[in-house]
Amino acid sequence: MSIRMKEWGMMGQPSRGVHVPTDGLTGWADAARRMGEGISAALMGGAKVLEERARVATMGELADFSERLKSIDHETRDELAEQEVQDWNYAWQAASAPKLAEAIEELSPEARAAGRKLADAYSARASVEAQRDFELRKIDRARSQWRARVDDAVEQGNVVQAQEWLQAGQGIFVPEEGMQEENEQAESRAHLARWQQDLEVEPLRGLGALAEAAEEALPRRQADARRLEQAKGVARRSARKQVLQDLEYCLQNELSPEPEFLDLAARAGVISREQAEAALQQAPAELSPAQLNHWVQRANECPEDEASAEQLRLAIATAPLPAQDKRRLLGRVEQSLRLPAQDRLLLSRSVQDLYRDGVLGCPEDAAAQRHLADLQQECLARLEQGGREGAAQWVHELRRLSDRWVCFEADSLS
Repeated sequence: MSIRMKEWGMMGQPSRGVHVPTDGLTGWADAARRMGEGISAALMGGAKVLEERARVATMGELADFSERLKSIDHETRDELAEQEVQDWNYAWQAASAPKLAEAIEELSPEARAAGRKLADAYSARASVEAQRDFELRKIDRARSQWRARVDDAVEQGNVVQAQEWLQAGQGIFVPEEGMQEENEQAESRAHLARWQQDLEVEPLRGLGALAEAAEEALPRRQADARRLEQAKGVARRSARKQVLQDLEYCLQNELSPEPEFLDLAARAGVISREQAEAALQQAPAELSPAQLNHWVQRANECPEDEASAEQLRLAIATAPLPAQDKRRLLGRVEQSLRLPAQDRLLLSRSVQDLYRDGVLGCPEDAAAQRHLADLQQECLARLEQGGREGAAQWVHELRRLSDRWVCFEADSLS
């Protein structure tokens, strides 16, 4: 049935239906949104953690890889150091590429790309540094070889060859402003080496030649000159022994020394020119008491040091004395050296005092001189048997007995 509009307007409102309360539900949309954002952030954070962990693992792997690259660098350098390299880049790549490829293959797939870039950069830099070091070593080796040639010439005493090698290195291993000093050093050292060799091989001839050498043939540097003096001292001791042995051999075998040998000994400075000439003189048949006393006293008072003893023995061997007296005096020197020098000196001077004081008779008289000679011959035996005290007692007794001399004066006989 149709309802008229008027009637509709006169009817009451229909019921509202079921009523559901909505209090407390108005913030759900925001909470859901925030929860979704939190879950999303958590998921994104976990991805970043995984990514960071992978990056850290890759970096650790590359750090180990860099150490491997250093090892490959050293291995490649060692290999090329033993080769005559003409094309450095080719040689470096040929030697290092297989090692680098093997090292890259050992990386994880994630790290290989970065490892390859690292290997390329490191190898390029290492090649440049290694080539520089290789060339420097070649220069050092060439310099060492050149210096060895110079030193060899110097040690052989070859001045000319040493200077030739120095000239060859001028401007290469030695700057031009340093050549004069190098030449002077090489020349001085070469002269030193030459004389050292001569003095060591033949001391007597070396000393003779050195004594007559021109100044330009001697080392000029002070250090070299001092070393030459040391070599001369060693050679002089050796030459002195040689001359003494030869002269004593001649005495024992009743031979005359060769004039040439004595001349060489004099030129070497082992004996004086006067000694060389005296050794060739005809010796007297017998020594006077004064001459004998002089030589015996020198033998009794011989110093203990070897050089002084040898000088005295040379003086005896070259003196114009009868051969039998030379042999006895040389034997007396040997006897003296077995006794304390101070005791011998004191005893000899005490015996001389007896002579000068007239205990042995009037000084300068032949009888007193013969008596002195007898006491000098006896004094070493007294010292050997009784020591210092026994020898002193012996001298004291000789002086006491001097009171028994009877002096005849001219006025006492009138």
